[in-house]
Amino acid sequence: MYNYSRLFQDLDLNSSIESESENEYHYESTDYLRESEGYSDMHDFRNGGGDRTISKHTVKSAMNWDILDNQSLHVGIILGQRKQSTKTSEKVDAFSETYRYYHRIREEEEYTSEYYYKTVEDKTIRWNFNSRQRTIQIPVIYEYDISKRFDLLAGINRTMNFWKIENSTLVVGSKLF
Repeated sequence: MYNYSRLFQDLDLNSSIESESENEYHYESTDYLRESEGYSDMHDFRNGGGDRTISKHTVKSAMNWDILDNQSLHVGIILGQRKQSTKTSEKVDAFSETYRYYHRIREEEEYTSEYYYKTVEDKTIRWNFNSRQRTIQIPVIYEYDISKRFDLLAGINRTMNFWKIENSTLVVGSKLF
């Protein structure tokens, strides 16, 4: 017996992340001063789409042997192949900015530091994923007819899977700094 199935899916990709924070700290005593402040701001907006295709082929066969009048042996083989292909393209607009300031005076010793970092990304991510699975399955069933109403079945099944997976990601950036 042969069976074939195919699935096609349209994929819609959307995500949005936004975060911002501020901090400020001040401590002062007679011979000590410590203060700091900072902020952080970021967003990451993504949207895009793609498609996924899955196809399956299955071939099944079985042989039955009557060993005695009330005993039989059933041996089968099932061969399968499953292929999947996923392709997406996603537009990314990302921004991140961080600023930190620290100042300390301790017994006539003074220390100050500042840090600033900014990232802007305007890019497209293209992702291709392909997989192939091949399967061999061998079921063996022993059947013993105890009476007209009852049978005793004992079985064993061996399944072997073989995979091949390919993945590629391409980032096309128009603004990365």
